[in-house]
Amino acid sequence: MNSISKKLVLAIISAMALFGVVHAQDREDRDAIAAAAGGMYVVSAKAGGVNYVEGVVTIKRSDGTSGQLTKGEFVEVGDVLTTGQNGRAEILMNPGSFIRLNYNSRFSFASTKLSNLRVNVLAGSAIFEVFASDDFKVTVEAPDSRFYLVKSGVYRIDVQPGGIARLEVWKGRAQTGNASASVIKKGRAATADGNSFEVAKFKRNMDSFEVWSKGRAKQIAKLNRKLSNKNLGPTLISSFQNNRWGCYDSVGLWVFNRAYRNYSFLPFGYGWRSPYGYRLGRSTDMCYYPASYWRYYYPRYPRGGGSGGGGTGGGTNQTVPQANIDRGNRVRTPPFRRMQQTRSVRRSVPRSTFPRSTTRRTTVTRRSNRTTKAPAPAQRRPLGNPSSRTGSKGKVN
Repeated sequence: MNSISKKLVLAIISAMALFGVVHAQDREDRDAIAAAAGGMYVVSAKAGGVNYVEGVVTIKRSDGTSGQLTKGEFVEVGDVLTTGQNGRAEILMNPGSFIRLNYNSRFSFASTKLSNLRVNVLAGSAIFEVFASDDFKVTVEAPDSRFYLVKSGVYRIDVQPGGIARLEVWKGRAQTGNASASVIKKGRAATADGNSFEVAKFKRNMDSFEVWSKGRAKQIAKLNRKLSNKNLGPTLISSFQNNRWGCYDSVGLWVFNRAYRNYSFLPFGYGWRSPYGYRLGRSTDMCYYPASYWRYYYPRYPRGGGSGGGGTGGGTNQTVPQANIDRGNRVRTPPFRRMQQTRSVRRSVPRSTFPRSTTRRTTVTRRSNRTTKAPAPAQRRPLGNPSSRTGSKGKVN
């Protein structure tokens, strides 16, 4: 065999080997995405997950079975959870929201629908750390009364043996469930006896239950900052493709970290803080996604279409997925964007994240005949804009 033939054979063998490597790599990438839900992270938007159990906590299922509650289980509608003399539990509600139960307490879900959660506190004490808005209300029902948590914040309810319930608003705003619908602001408590409510100021005294609840919130915020974009990205894509979540269904996601055996809240937008005030350093924007994925995750609208639409890309012909059209008279902006526009969750965001507009408005003061420039309104970059990222660590310019 001459030298030319040898070179030709070697070239063919090298090409075949290279094709095999590339094909194997593609297969591994596809397998990694397909099996992501069983990898390091599990992503969900479902309410009812048991995130923490301390001491003896029992559950009576709606089918009549009962047993001791363990971490990782789910509380379904109709199940009754009871904590013992040394038992406490932390249950997931809509993403970012928790109900924490003190000793000798009982509760159940009347509804786990993310847009309108309804919780029955039957006895004892519970603390709610919630993200609430017009899109995501939380209804708290005591044996003889009802409250509505209508704004993000921290609340405590105590139910006495006779059924009298007391709701304290540490942060946020609530409403009573009677015909007058009295507003309960921060620093006020409502005591309910049936349909009769008495609202008054209260002095907050931190007991062991409150210290424990705040400690849990701090720990969960720390776990959020430990999330890694290396493995989380494929998990998010896999979960989205299996219809497990959407940016119109909640303000973020529950991410179960197998390494720490705990759920963390992963918001959709930038710069969120927990209702307790702890900074959440990670969001879904920490991950890199294929260009085709963003079309579904963060749909954009034609020019002139929609009020405050879900993107600012000019000239695009992309439309809202059919599943996201039937929203009544709601503005066609994802709920997490509407919450961010209230500035209630944007306190920790660097100014560089919200670039100034290239145009400035001019305001004329008649008395002094001086022209001053008014600051331009902050504008958000469209979520998922590839131009807003550099490097391999998911950092924002």
